[in-house]
Amino acid sequence: ILLLRDPTERAYSQYQMRSRRYQKLAGNGTFEATMEENFSLMELCGLPIIHNQPNHENNNDSSNGKKDNASEKNEYHTTRTMSQIQNQLPAWSNYARNIADMSTKTSKRKDKQLTHLARGLYIFQLYQWLEVLIPHVGGVHNLKKHLLIVDNEAMKKDTQSVFDRVLKFMDLPPFTLPNDKQTSSTKAVEHQKRRRAKRVGKIHGYEPMKNSTKLRLQGYYRPYNAALHVLLQEVGLDEVGFAKEDYWKEMHNNALLS
Repeated sequence: ILLLRDPTERAYSQYQMRSRRYQKLAGNGTFEATMEENFSLMELCGLPIIHNQPNHENNNDSSNGKKDNASEKNEYHTTRTMSQIQNQLPAWSNYARNIADMSTKTSKRKDKQLTHLARGLYIFQLYQWLEVLIPHVGGVHNLKKHLLIVDNEAMKKDTQSVFDRVLKFMDLPPFTLPNDKQTSSTKAVEHQKRRRAKRVGKIHGYEPMKNSTKLRLQGYYRPYNAALHVLLQEVGLDEVGFAKEDYWKEMHNNALLS
């Protein structure tokens, strides 16, 4: 069972968690500083750092003032082809080896700060898993019997429905969750949020991510999420909301308007 979360939110959450646990290793205390360290290591290992943002300036045809439909289509369909993903797999493996080497050479946990962004590149991890899993289960047509993809956001919105899917996947009898466990808007979850806020000493837990940072990360993850969406469709696995282009546009516009 593979639980996937919007990689932008996941990266910030991991940073906050590790900063609370290992405050001395948080650098100058900013997520942005750690993000630059992440980018530097990934680029050093051969993973390209490309930030895709809508090019609003080029959306209008200078001759008639109307939108160029071709430009608009390209703007919202930036992705990585499977061949590009395959070509970048050696760089991904190089990055993984570097992180592993850092872990063995030091007893500190600074190396963990360099995994925030790369952990959200699900396409590389899933691609490598599928290379092993598909032959093992007897082909793509059997894959869905052995691998369940769960969207973290969907689980928060309707926990019972996702729980039903998990039970069915595991061939277990149905079970109805208590009322206070069925959605994320329950008293139990709100209580958990208050406990976390009290633990970190802030009313709302931690400060929200800066919009400029969010826009940059959304642009960075966009083509990899799009490639993930294509791969999930090709192998017949359940899709995740954050990998769809409509989700990207909505989150991007919300950050711009905030």
